[in-house]
Amino acid sequence: MRSILAAILAMAVILSGCGSREPLTDDEPVEFEAQTWTLVTSGGEGTAERQAAETFAERLFTRTHGTVKAECVSLRDLEGDYESPVDALRAGAADIAWATAAEFAAVDERLDAAGLPFLFLSREEAEAAMDGDGGAALGEILRQNGFQCLGIGTEGFRCLTSSETAIEGLESLRGLRVRIGGGGVVEKSFAAWGAETVDAPWPGVYTALETGIYDAQEELLPTICDASLQKVQKYLCQWPAFYSAAYLCMDGALYDSLAELLAGIARDCGAEAAAVQRQASLAQDEEDITAWKAVRGNRVTSLSEEALAELREASRPVWDAFSDRYGGELVACLSGGEG
Repeated sequence: MRSILAAILAMAVILSGCGSREPLTDDEPVEFEAQTWTLVTSGGEGTAERQAAETFAERLFTRTHGTVKAECVSLRDLEGDYESPVDALRAGAADIAWATAAEFAAVDERLDAAGLPFLFLSREEAEAAMDGDGGAALGEILRQNGFQCLGIGTEGFRCLTSSETAIEGLESLRGLRVRIGGGGVVEKSFAAWGAETVDAPWPGVYTALETGIYDAQEELLPTICDASLQKVQKYLCQWPAFYSAAYLCMDGALYDSLAELLAGIARDCGAEAAAVQRQASLAQDEEDITAWKAVRGNRVTSLSEEALAELREASRPVWDAFSDRYGGELVACLSGGEG
C-alpha cells in the first residue's frame, strides 16, 4: 500500500509539469456540468490498462459527485476501424486514451525515447525518470501534438527467451538468431551486441521457435506467456534492455476547455490510475514468471552488474545514433544526464 501511495504522490509531481495548472482540491461541494468522456484502451477486462481506466472512471465519478463520468471501452467497441487508441483519440472517437509509447510514437517518435537500450537498469529507475524531468519532457511533447498527459504508466521491460543457451551477458548474444517485432532501436541494438535479427510477425513465432528457425525472441512478458512460448523455449532472461512506457492522455482541446478545478481533478485521477496500472503490471509479470517456471526444465535468469555494465557500454552507439533523432536534451532528461 505504501508503494502505491508513493507512486500516486510522485505522479502528481510529474503531472503538474505536464500542464500549466496545479492540481486543485474539491473539498467544498461544487456543481459540475454533466458530461461523459469516452476512455478507450486496447486491452479488455482484467488487463492492467483496463484496471487503470476503471480506476480513473471511479475516482472521477466520486470527485465530481457523479456529474462527470468516464465510459471505459475497448478499441473494438468503437464504431470505425482504428488501429490503436491513439488513432481513435485523434479522430475524435474518444476523449481519453490509454496507449503504449510505441503507439504514440506513430505520431511523434520522440515519445518512445524511453525505449533506448539499457537506458534504465530497473523498474524503479525508469519510474523515477517518468515521475521527474523525463516524464515532464515527454508531457511537453504530447502537448505539442495535441494531447494532455494525465498519467504515465508502464508495460515493463521486454524479455528475451532462448532455446539452447541461457543469456548471461554480451558474449552469449554473439551469433544468436533472434526474432524481433520491429526495426529501429531494437534491430540496431542487437546488431551492436553481435546478434542476428529477423523481423517477423507475431502469429508464426511459436512454430518458428518450435522448429528451430530462430534461436530466441524478445517481447513483453504477458505476450510471451499468453502465446505459451514457455512450451518451446527453455530460458527466459529478465533484463532491462528495452523499457516500454504507456500514456493516459486526454484530447488537448477538451482539456483546455475544462474549468480549472475539473482539469486538476482529471490530472489527480490520472495519477491514481497510472499508479494502479504500474502495480497491476508488476503483479502480472510475477504471475507470468511463476507460469514460466512451472514448466519442467525451464529457467529464469538475470544479468550480473558486470554484464549489465558491459551491455550498456556496448549500447552507447545506439544512444548516440538515436539522440540525434530524439533530441539530446530529452535523452539526458530521461537518463539523468548519462550519455
